[in-house]
Amino acid sequence: FNKELVGLAESSDGREVRCTFADGEEASFDLVVGCDGVKSKVRAKILGAESAIYSGVRILFGIAAHSEGPDGCRPPEIQREVHQWFGEGAYTFTASYGGITGQKFDQIAIITADSNMTPENSEWGMSDRRAEMLRIIDQTKMPKELRDTAERAQRFFNIGVFLHNPLTPWSKGRLVLVGDAAHAMPPFLG
Repeated sequence: FNKELVGLAESSDGREVRCTFADGEEASFDLVVGCDGVKSKVRAKILGAESAIYSGVRILFGIAAHSEGPDGCRPPEIQREVHQWFGEGAYTFTASYGGITGQKFDQIAIITADSNMTPENSEWGMSDRRAEMLRIIDQTKMPKELRDTAERAQRFFNIGVFLHNPLTPWSKGRLVLVGDAAHAMPPFLG
């Protein structure tokens, strides 16, 4: 919808919620579903001010265009599988996925402990983390499949993982939370 929610208020009769957006537009709704991430404005309205809790974990992603033949990282017989490895200080996986246009991509993810509190989606765009990925792969003695995918990757993402106490209420009046707004947690917890 390309809108940023900056404020919301339930009507005095409780029949609607008035939303205010960054562009100045206002609109009323019967129900507001907050699926706006760990820094949810809807969650703040339901529970009051609180902060997402840094998990001490960060994830480095690398995305490589899939290539067939001897230069491809993931042989055809394993492309439908997610391969996971556990090493000293890192958990990693590779997988092949289809993109929006039908093009295939190979992905690598490296999950490590992080005491620096990497921001959520700190580099959810183009960055170059190849050298760092390769260093971690070598230090943790991960297999060649991971190194090959990291070497071929053209896009990298560096993401800090945050969580919320999942036992808080997920709704109030005409406001309801889903996804990370309700129960943000490290992705490897299910």
